[in-house]
Amino acid sequence: MKKTSSALGIILMISLSSHSENKPVIAVLKLRCEYKENPIGMDVLQPRFSWQVSDSRRNTMQSAYQILISTSPENLKTDKGDVWDSKKINSSECIDIAYNSTALKSKTRYYWKVKIRDKTDKPSALEKKQF
Repeated sequence: MKKTSSALGIILMISLSSHSENKPVIAVLKLRCEYKENPIGMDVLQPRFSWQVSDSRRNTMQSAYQILISTSPENLKTDKGDVWDSKKINSSECIDIAYNSTALKSKTRYYWKVKIRDKTDKPSALEKKQF
């Protein structure tokens, strides 16, 4: 009986460890620009971005982020921020991150996403928004 439960425990541990290596555990949720989801018609020169971090593990947190802003969703699919690429910023901040690039154009739709990394530098699952 003891051998069976030990073998089952080992199989379960192997299964769980291989599962967690394949999928990101840390995730980005509830992206907001100027405290709104998908705002339309903003009159702010330097919009602020915020997001929530979700992680199924205990005692983990965001260690870095990268914000990409583009004029098309297709560019974001290939991680191209043709308007702004903040590059990797080592920070746990996720509230009120100010836009810091060339002036945004009026009557233009922009798309953005944020990539975050956990303390082991693993990337997050991504969520895309528009503003």
